[in-house]
Amino acid sequence: MSTHKLAAIVVATLTLGTTLLIGGPASAYDSAAPVASVRAPASATPDTSADTSSGDAGGTAQLVLRPAPAPTRAIKPIPGFRMNALRWFYIQNHRNGRFCLDAARETMGNASTKVQLWECTADAPNQIWAQVEDEARVWHLLNLEAGKCLDADMKTIGGNGTMVQLWQCTIGAHNQGWAFEMDSSAIWHLRVDMTPRRSLDADVNSLGRNGSLVHLWDHTPGATNQGWRT
Repeated sequence: MSTHKLAAIVVATLTLGTTLLIGGPASAYDSAAPVASVRAPASATPDTSADTSSGDAGGTAQLVLRPAPAPTRAIKPIPGFRMNALRWFYIQNHRNGRFCLDAARETMGNASTKVQLWECTADAPNQIWAQVEDEARVWHLLNLEAGKCLDADMKTIGGNGTMVQLWQCTIGAHNQGWAFEMDSSAIWHLRVDMTPRRSLDADVNSLGRNGSLVHLWDHTPGATNQGWRT
């Protein structure tokens, strides 16, 4: 996405192989460390470039955080979830940064809302996300417009092609637990807690057009269609 639509204002520098939690401070339920295996950025400096993850000779990479506008209406509380001080952001595909993770509006009223890739649109609430922690210390991805969480379908979670949807946010649901993890090629993947050997994957056969399929697939280091820029 172009910089005039989404300003890149923070760059977090981390060590290769780390997992990043964008959601903010430590758990409200345990004032010690955040979720296990999650580390906050080692440092952060202002930046206005449009560039994203890239390795360097020092073995570090950068994840550019592209904040979304603050909601203009109150966010409905979800019992058992920490909803204060949420940080909202867009999620772009690494291979084709014109396309963002998007909740399909025509299915918004259904129990299962379709998740797809769509051309990034500034201020579109169905493309705006936040990480929220539940009381079981599972970190979810909440969609602003739908008020529901990114969910790996339990009926198909055992294999490649697992459907990804929005579903009612559920405490302790590890098929709704997500973490950003950088691979050895400095590409940021979204791994689901329940099947960490699989990553959120943009189908290469449809990538590049609106409505592109998004599913789970075997984690493949270096696969840019499995890379996500926030």
